[in-house]
Amino acid sequence: MRVAIVDRVFNPWQELERHQSKAVAPGRWGALACFVGALRAEGAGEHGAQVQAMTLEHYPEMSQAYLQDLAETALQNWGITELLLVHRVGRIELGEAIMIVACWSGHRRQAFYACEQIVERLKSTVPFWKKEHTASGEHWVARNTPA
Repeated sequence: MRVAIVDRVFNPWQELERHQSKAVAPGRWGALACFVGALRAEGAGEHGAQVQAMTLEHYPEMSQAYLQDLAETALQNWGITELLLVHRVGRIELGEAIMIVACWSGHRRQAFYACEQIVERLKSTVPFWKKEHTASGEHWVARNTPA
């Protein structure tokens, strides 16, 4: 299992390949479900302006503990054999990856379920604070966009 919060641009596909080559034993999985979230121009909708960038802030010890607990819950309860979760903080430009969640399991149902649950819980419970930067200024996002 790898859970990381990074403050730099990362390539989610390289992270996935690196993790799979080091931590995922051949023959121990039959399915991989993966989600990559990236910054898009359409913001949270509160102000209607196109997003140019976003700053994602967090309290490191608290957010790392939330992510670690979420990952351990997934491994213990949702039938997956391995997990990769990398989340970005700091200033993020359009098109840059914000997160990758990858779940390996024996069968697709568990991989899909775990991946979806991790993403939804991450969006609703982990203490990250978003500030969107637009041509008309900056504003804090009060709520996440709907699924």
